[in-house]
Amino acid sequence: MKLDELFRNNPSITLAVSMNDLKEWHQEVIKDAKMQLEQSVMDTKVDIHISPKKAAEIFDVDQSTLWRWSKRGYLTPVQIGGKRRYRMKDINNIMNGGKSDEK
Repeated sequence: MKLDELFRNNPSITLAVSMNDLKEWHQEVIKDAKMQLEQSVMDTKVDIHISPKKAAEIFDVDQSTLWRWSKRGYLTPVQIGGKRRYRMKDINNIMNGGKSDEK
């Protein structure tokens, strides 16, 4: 049985643990926390909206290319306060071989 299972199932138990087991448990806790933190960071990044200039820099294209992509429905900007912005989620989708979610 793993240590975390013992803690959850028997919180008042007294337990003798070897240093190796404690080290292994500690590494598992750190690994899980790291994965949760990375996922949290990725989830917040997908809600970021960037300017056309920054989007063009990411793709290494001219802003006129972004305009053409918008007309073709490949990467559609959103209007925020009367300004065009691009969703990082859409940019990441395109970078991974897909296309923008919105049309």
